[in-house]
Amino acid sequence: MPEQPQQDGGDELVSPQSVRQAAHSDLTYVEEMEEAQRLGICPVCPGGNIRKDPQKWDAYNLKETAYWTVRQTPYSSSGAEFHFIIFLNRHATRTDQLTAEEWIDLHEVINWLTCKPKEIATRLYELRQAGRWDGQVDYQSPSGYVFWMRNGSPSRTGGAMAHLHVQFVVPAENEAVKPIFGQEQPEC
Repeated sequence: MPEQPQQDGGDELVSPQSVRQAAHSDLTYVEEMEEAQRLGICPVCPGGNIRKDPQKWDAYNLKETAYWTVRQTPYSSSGAEFHFIIFLNRHATRTDQLTAEEWIDLHEVINWLTCKPKEIATRLYELRQAGRWDGQVDYQSPSGYVFWMRNGSPSRTGGAMAHLHVQFVVPAENEAVKPIFGQEQPEC
């Protein structure tokens, strides 16, 4: 099992402040990030406070490959009809740390999200039946989607954590998804 990275002063693993600014955040998620910050751990690496709890981790997983795990996020962005997060299964904070095999596998995961709607809809239905998802389950191959990756310090990128992950969002029809990149500076 890979070792849990530790915060060493220069490497910021989480940013509860970024979560507080996000329009889609809720108190539970803020508390999870604050706990990870207190412990100095990455919340989604093996041994992390989110990953070690099956109710928080396994409950939302849609697919796991050798390198990536696809999750339906319980904290969808405002305006999103579907919002999936694709986590790297090992700790990395930047895309230049990915191997060629990880890039190829990410390509396959994105193809799965765009070309295998029946598998995804079935899994979303299972999550709904288990009481873990109350959103749409009629997933179809999206006619459009957005994805982004944050690299490096979460307080710089506006992300919740440094652990490399992909946000894959299908906007609701006639809706705008407004992600936050960077930190809003308080007015003086």
